[in-house]
Amino acid sequence: MFASGTMKLSGEPKACLPAKLELDETDAAKATITLSEGKFHQVKKMFFEGLGCTVTDLHRSSFAGFVFKDGFGPGMCEQLDITEARKAFNL
Repeated sequence: MFASGTMKLSGEPKACLPAKLELDETDAAKATITLSEGKFHQVKKMFFEGLGCTVTDLHRSSFAGFVFKDGFGPGMCEQLDITEARKAFNL
């Protein structure tokens, strides 16, 4: 369903782009989802509206091609290479 590219969320005029969903083999309550876009509360809506599941904990591990280092948390920042940043954000 997530990979189909046809899932339309409430409040959104267009369907979501395809997303990759990987279920954790050792813990049925955990999954990894890879998005091509980031609509407002998209992950929470996809799980609830599509599967009837509530997301209780959400961790972002990367954004725009930048992978967050272990220990990177709320309120933290890191200096980016200007060339990489310009490329990632089309500047």
